[in-house]
Amino acid sequence: MIKAKQYAPDDPELMGRPVILASDYELLRNQLEAAEPLAREVEQLRALSTVFDNDAALTERMKAAGMMTAAEMMAGSPLDVFMRHAGVRDLDTFSQWLSMRREESVKLHARLVLEGREEDELFDWVLSHSAAFGEVLANFKAAVASEQNSAADPGAG
Repeated sequence: MIKAKQYAPDDPELMGRPVILASDYELLRNQLEAAEPLAREVEQLRALSTVFDNDAALTERMKAAGMMTAAEMMAGSPLDVFMRHAGVRDLDTFSQWLSMRREESVKLHARLVLEGREEDELFDWVLSHSAAFGEVLANFKAAVASEQNSAADPGAG
């Protein structure tokens, strides 16, 4: 038969020994269970922190993963020759191409919305491309207008 003995926290037999008393066990278990969701949240926040790391750290992580760095991509990629539209020869044809791509993406986005296909895998791609073409077109038009104004009034600026 097992003989049970009750101990108190100040019992001399326990002094200096790592012991968890039954009276503390339930409290510790509850604290541990409460800490688990916080630990998961901390891990999620740590994962997000790499999204905002500095450029040098990002470059190192990209190299370690076998990726081209952002600087290498900006310098040009072997695939650039396949992405370039054959009809783009100057700023006027670039403007036409950009307007065409913006219009295509706006129409495709509208079609998806009108068909209720917001959950379609293609929807986010179309929306992001439409926004990107829109931003580039707005800034391109602003730059062209600024150049035209400067050319019309050489004393301005």
